[in-house]
Amino acid sequence: MMLTPVATHETTWDPKQVSVPLCVSLDACFVPISTGGVRLDTANIVVLDDFISEGERQELLDYITHSGWDHAQGPPSDRWEKATSDAADQPRTWGLKGEVLRQLSSSQMRAKVEVQSRLCKLYPEVIWCHQPSDAIQQSAVPSGEG
Repeated sequence: MMLTPVATHETTWDPKQVSVPLCVSLDACFVPISTGGVRLDTANIVVLDDFISEGERQELLDYITHSGWDHAQGPPSDRWEKATSDAADQPRTWGLKGEVLRQLSSSQMRAKVEVQSRLCKLYPEVIWCHQPSDAIQQSAVPSGEG
């Protein structure tokens, strides 16, 4: 699977503006690596306060719903579907439709590029890429079985 670094632009945002009120390691396990050894794989959650402004938040929210959407109605059915589940035996929950995710991924929306630019400034040691769920799932299926 070919991954491309995210688009960025110049930003006046400074990483010193953000605070980290929560950083949690959820689990860890040893996983095999290609050289025959193992490495420790850990799942982490980081909460970033003051990372995006109200402007970015509103632009992103308008994109995944609609400008002026009454959120008391629940998510709009033309963008969201109740088809997401973390396990086969679990109830379905809301998730963005695949087409909306693909459009968002290829979009150069100002708020999205600003968030990407801030992530790159905050964590310059990381190469940020979008990794589409369907591409991951397809690459996990052995050849001839998918």
